[in-house]
Amino acid sequence: MVWFCEEHEVKTIVFENLKNYSALSGFKDLSWNLTANLFSKVFETVRYMRRSMGHKYGGVWTVSPAWTSQTCHQCGEIGIRVSDEISTSEMKRGEFFYCVECDEHFHADINASRNIIHVQQKKMSSAVPGRLA
Repeated sequence: MVWFCEEHEVKTIVFENLKNYSALSGFKDLSWNLTANLFSKVFETVRYMRRSMGHKYGGVWTVSPAWTSQTCHQCGEIGIRVSDEISTSEMKRGEFFYCVECDEHFHADINASRNIIHVQQKKMSSAVPGRLA
């Protein structure tokens, strides 16, 4: 990822801050492994590699994951998860996001990613606050 970003002149990499992630009940080991090992190691490695390439602070940001997947990146309203690109009926953990206000469908991960990018571009307080790592 670091080399890809360098090759394509990406100046900033943004991660969801998963340090305090807690998994669904019954997955306690997953929660511990993600917080204690995986997230910290990946984040620190990326930051170290970016710094070694001359990027101040590694050019790495963390953003709170709160509301990134429930908020519409276009209008800022709260939407629902649905099963497919045409559904308007809520389905927990659905693959797609539907905004009732905009009447738009997005892949849920794409919608969350766009919310994270908006936070970094604004560099100010919002529903999903970011901070320099």
